[in-house]
Amino acid sequence: MRATISTREQMVQAWERVRVAPPAPPRSEPLPRALNLDHVMDLGNSIFFLFRGRAYGIPPLAWREGERILDTWLEAKSYGAALERKNLAAYYACFKRLQRLLWKNCRPVGLVRRTLHRLHLHRNPFRRATEGEIAELAVFMLGRRMRSSAAPASDLPPAPKPGT
Repeated sequence: MRATISTREQMVQAWERVRVAPPAPPRSEPLPRALNLDHVMDLGNSIFFLFRGRAYGIPPLAWREGERILDTWLEAKSYGAALERKNLAAYYACFKRLQRLLWKNCRPVGLVRRTLHRLHLHRNPFRRATEGEIAELAVFMLGRRMRSSAAPASDLPPAPKPGT
């Protein structure tokens, strides 16, 4: 390899050839609008609540988990006010399942409590809750289900370009 010494004018000319970029083509249409931006930005947000003086967080509830909670909640609600002795065992089994599902989808606040929860050493605080507390928490958690509040796809105007 042989090194050559270039003059200042030669270097400036070489840089000028490189610097001049072709002009960008003008845009003929506006950019497509993002339809689910708010939902995507809200994916990781947790909502916090207090239960008997302790804070817990609820991340967005996965669709399948929401389906399980809703199914159990509707089954417990189907027994209604006319609860009879023969239905008591099934009614309380529904609330026991709800307690487990609610605890599975909650996150305690605090480093120690989160670590205990991750190691499955933290006790389920909803085991000693009343039916009313479990029902209220189940309805609250069902509001965290991941779903779209947008209009059905048939009502939306077509996207400007396919695939956007």
